[in-house]
Amino acid sequence: MKPDTKKEHEKRLGLEKLMKESSKNLEQATRKAQKILPRSTDVFVDYNEIKEEIDDESKKIIESISDFYLDQKIIEEVSYVKQRIKVDTITISSLLFQMKTAEHAIIKLLIEIDRGQVSSRNFEVLSHLQRSKMEIIKHLAQFITLTENGYKNFYEDYKLLQEAKGELHESVDEEDGLSYFGSKKLLKTLKKQKQELENQENQSETEDFEDDNEFDEDKSDNNTNQ
Repeated sequence: MKPDTKKEHEKRLGLEKLMKESSKNLEQATRKAQKILPRSTDVFVDYNEIKEEIDDESKKIIESISDFYLDQKIIEEVSYVKQRIKVDTITISSLLFQMKTAEHAIIKLLIEIDRGQVSSRNFEVLSHLQRSKMEIIKHLAQFITLTENGYKNFYEDYKLLQEAKGELHESVDEEDGLSYFGSKKLLKTLKKQKQELENQENQSETEDFEDDNEFDEDKSDNNTNQ
C-alpha cells in the first residue's frame, strides 16, 4: 500500500471511530435529558374529524327543535322550513366549532404555563380566551332560544295562513254532499245559504200575496156583475 493511501485509510478509520463515539455520546445525552426534562403532554386535534362530529351534532339539535314545534308534513313540504333548517344548522355548527377550538387553545396554553412559561403575556392571553369561550356559550344559548321561538311563531303564522286560504281543515256533510274548507269559507258558505233561504221565503210570500190579490179581484168582479 502506498504511503499516501495508507494515511488516507488511517484518517478515514479515525473519522469513523470519532463518529461512532459522537453517536454514543449523543444517545447517552439524549437519554439523560429525557430523564431530567418533563414528558411531553401535547394535545393534538384532528380538526376535520371534529368538524364532522360537530356538523352531525348541529343537525341533530336543529332537527329535534323543528320536530318538536312543527308537523312532519310542514317540514317535508314547505321550502322555507327546509332552507331555514339548513341555515340554522350551519350557524349552530359554526358556534360549536369556535367553542371547541377555544377549548383546545386554552388547554395548549395551560400546558405551556405548567412547563414554566409563566410570563404575564401568557396569563393575559389565557384570560382573553376564557372570556371568548364564555361569550360563545352565551351566544349559543341565545341562538337556540331564538330558534325555538322562530319555529313556534312560524307554526302559528302557518296555521293562520292556511285558514285564510281555506286549506287547513276539510269537513264533508254526508246528507247534502257539501264540502267545507276552513272556518272562514265555512262561514261564508253558511251565510250564502242563509241568504238564499231568505230570498226563497220572500219570493214565496210575494207569490202568495199576488195570488190573494188576484182572488180578491175576481171576487169583486163577480159581485159587480151580479
